[in-house]
Amino acid sequence: TSTIQDAIDYAATDANIKVDTGTYDESVTVNVDGLTLEGPNAGVGIDETRSSEATIDASGNAHGIEIPVGVSGVTINGLSISDSNGQGIIAKTESSSPEPSEPSADNHDNIEIRSNVLSGHGDNGIYVGDTNSVTIVGNALQNNGGDGDFDNAGNGVLLVGGNKDVTINNNNFDANVDSGLYL
Repeated sequence: TSTIQDAIDYAATDANIKVDTGTYDESVTVNVDGLTLEGPNAGVGIDETRSSEATIDASGNAHGIEIPVGVSGVTINGLSISDSNGQGIIAKTESSSPEPSEPSADNHDNIEIRSNVLSGHGDNGIYVGDTNSVTIVGNALQNNGGDGDFDNAGNGVLLVGGNKDVTINNNNFDANVDSGLYL
């Protein structure tokens, strides 16, 4: 059986992986620069009707999608990511703290999170820290928080540390335990 992680493990820089409709019981680490993960609802706005989903069911895993330190140019577009114990999508450094700081050269650059549904995560739907150029547009973030053990849990989107050039636009926040957006 193929997994999304198998496709990532074989991908080259700047690859575009199209994820078919279905449920993928896994947690994914995007460790390839320039990688695009594109589900069947790529580019579908929050007010538009979505087709059948490509769902990453991260039940029992720490995160749905992790973008490790130093990986840049990643786009996550048109997926449904649900039920991790921690973060739906996480892109941060080990040293990311709530205090503002300047992103360093070994952190992330150009992270795009578009047209996804992030729901039922124990901590936050999206957690980004110390990143240059972050775009979070057209996502539905719902029912996140309550089960995790993270101090700032319960948000649709959590931004910490020194994020720079941030665009957050046209997202739908619903029934997150703490807040829709925590800066």
